[in-house]
Amino acid sequence: MDPRGAQTEKPGLPLPVVAAAVAAIVIATMLIAARGRLSTTLGDTDDAMRLVIVRALMSGENGWFHQHLLRLQPPRGLDMHWSRLLDGGIAGMMRLFRLVLPPERAEAATRLVWPLAWTLPAIWAALAMARRLGGKAAVLPAAGFLAVNILLYVQWWPGRIDHHNVQIALSLAALAGAVAGGLGGGLLAGAATGLGLAVGLEALPFLALAGVGVALRFLFDPQAQAGGARAYAATLFAATGAFYLAQTPPGRWGASVCDALAANLWCAVMVAGAGLLATTALTRTRSFAVRLAALAVTGGAAAAVYLALDPVCLHGPLAAVDPHLKPIWMDHITEMAPLVGKFWSKRSNFVVCTLVLSALGAASWLWLGMHKDRRTPGWLILGAALALAFATALGAERMASYANWYAVPLIAAALGDLTVRYARGSLIPTILITAAFSQPALIYALDAVPGWAKPADKAKGGDAAERCIETKAFARLAALPTGLVLGEIDLGPRILAQTPHSVVAAPYHRMAWGILAAHHALSAAPGEDERAARALGAAYVVTCPARVRQLNHTGLGPRSLQIRLDHGQPPAWLQRLSAPAEPLQVYRVQPPPGG
Repeated sequence: MDPRGAQTEKPGLPLPVVAAAVAAIVIATMLIAARGRLSTTLGDTDDAMRLVIVRALMSGENGWFHQHLLRLQPPRGLDMHWSRLLDGGIAGMMRLFRLVLPPERAEAATRLVWPLAWTLPAIWAALAMARRLGGKAAVLPAAGFLAVNILLYVQWWPGRIDHHNVQIALSLAALAGAVAGGLGGGLLAGAATGLGLAVGLEALPFLALAGVGVALRFLFDPQAQAGGARAYAATLFAATGAFYLAQTPPGRWGASVCDALAANLWCAVMVAGAGLLATTALTRTRSFAVRLAALAVTGGAAAAVYLALDPVCLHGPLAAVDPHLKPIWMDHITEMAPLVGKFWSKRSNFVVCTLVLSALGAASWLWLGMHKDRRTPGWLILGAALALAFATALGAERMASYANWYAVPLIAAALGDLTVRYARGSLIPTILITAAFSQPALIYALDAVPGWAKPADKAKGGDAAERCIETKAFARLAALPTGLVLGEIDLGPRILAQTPHSVVAAPYHRMAWGILAAHHALSAAPGEDERAARALGAAYVVTCPARVRQLNHTGLGPRSLQIRLDHGQPPAWLQRLSAPAEPLQVYRVQPPPGG
């Protein structure tokens, strides 16, 4: 929007049309780039695990409210903390595809379409925020950034059926509602927040920020924003309650946990929603101080309820995790590594582009703030979201995707403002400036730097390790009689998805018993390793020797079972079933002497 002539701005294409066009470009690009990947691998561990859960739901092995997974750390099993709503959505899409496709192809079609479908709401929300901040002039730069910056979509890649893409999309929708304000914005922010909380707590800080934004809008402009705040509060109250009851087994309605939407968070949201409704009704015509006090009491009461029901959650979503898991597993989770640390160790284009986009987003926020007409509530909300996302990304690299997405509307609004002020909104300068700061341009510049493009992991067997997670690598294990598999933690979900076996360990913080038991057996010296494996009832031991210098293998001693197997030195109680050249080495546990 040109601040000197806002009245003359002509309406452009409807945002849904622009979003659909951008999504079509992005989807086509990803389909071309991902050719063949769906048939060669199931993606990462969470994608494989989601597929296991959905299959169990569809087959009747697990009912909607019967979510206990017996194939993980038997005989204990595991109650997963993931959203049943996503399981149901993926299963529903798979059933639709089964109407016209055989089961295997329907499953592949779902793995393809599900993540791509979630690009559209994310793109629309980013475009909506760009237009709200920068007017019509910001739409083209935003569309350009969203169309060509393919690294924005690392969580939407075909096969990504876990939950990260949905959480990012819902956080964008919630912030778009808060940035827009008014009745429609309140409804959108409340619904997106309620569903986002039900899906998972990764985006909780940004969903909370959207709620704070709605509340502050009412605080500073009660007459204009009371309707939006009421709509947000009522929608949040209803949506969170409905989604909680829909996906939580009735026997656990009163249980409080820190890592998912449970009784403590549900009650806190109910208090927040009811309190905001009461505040809008009772203080709309009162003084600023009265409104501020009422909002503070509401927020304090919600926090008090949440912590009173489970005080441990004061320390975060992983507060109840067994601390023994940290050195043997959690410290080795790559997506939880600090962003700057990965900049120095991995030479990652994704990390560099995140740093550049965040810096551009911050600079754009400052540029917009130099002009009084741009210092809107939406400008404050989105700037706070970018700052919060970048701060969380510094601690955990997986949060970088949030920072990337929140930066785009700010950059687009600033570019739109610059072209209007200094180039009369000309199309060519807009395209050139957008292209200059796009991720393909940045990556091209990085690749021109001597030594930058060297893959850091190849010398450590990175390519060979990738072959361990290919679908064909599990064929030999899948053909064996069903039994319990002892192996490294990241192989667990893939073994479950591609074989009929059960596993001792998988990378999920609620199964501390299995992770610790597997670690004890794999780190044990001769003699103790056999006793530990037999005590677990393991029928097979599986390893990927290419990972000998990766992940938690590096912390094990040379006499540990894991390292001896990585070097092709199996003990006598294990029978090798794999050919030496196979990426996955499968061993059968021999019957005990005289057994």
